[in-house]
Amino acid sequence: MPPVEPATPESAPLPSPLPTVPSLTPPAPTPAATTQGITPYRITYTGQFSSYPVLFIPSDMSPYGAPDASWGFNSSVRFAYLEESHGGVTSLFTVPYPVWRINCTVSAWRNSEAAILRLLVVDAETGSILEGIEVRTPGSAVKRVQSRFRPLYLIVSTEKVDRVFISLETARDFL
Repeated sequence: MPPVEPATPESAPLPSPLPTVPSLTPPAPTPAATTQGITPYRITYTGQFSSYPVLFIPSDMSPYGAPDASWGFNSSVRFAYLEESHGGVTSLFTVPYPVWRINCTVSAWRNSEAAILRLLVVDAETGSILEGIEVRTPGSAVKRVQSRFRPLYLIVSTEKVDRVFISLETARDFL
């Protein structure tokens, strides 16, 4: 049997480096305008959120303020949406418009008095919360967001909600 040579620094296996920044999955495609307008894309929940910054939805959403005023009839265009019956964490997406809004509608016909929706819009690179929304009982809320070409995701928490419809919209002027 030949003699075994001792390991030298050059031949010793290098320890695997610890990850410093989690790798984020690429965001969903940005909406493309057509001659008839925009075809909205569906945002879905993901099971791959372990690389996202860890955030918890606060029990007190009052720091995010009241809902914003509506933009007026037929002045906005939907470019993305989420439609679910439960909460979750969405896949990453980007928004190409400088100003856009998130329009949430909550339906609850079984336990309408106890229905609650809490939603956070999170910057995936920094982990900072851009906006928060809370809707208690069936109804809707609109919040304006100013963030462009950043990877974002939504954290949606529901209690006793039968259906949630979240629409991402922009003003027609930005098309």
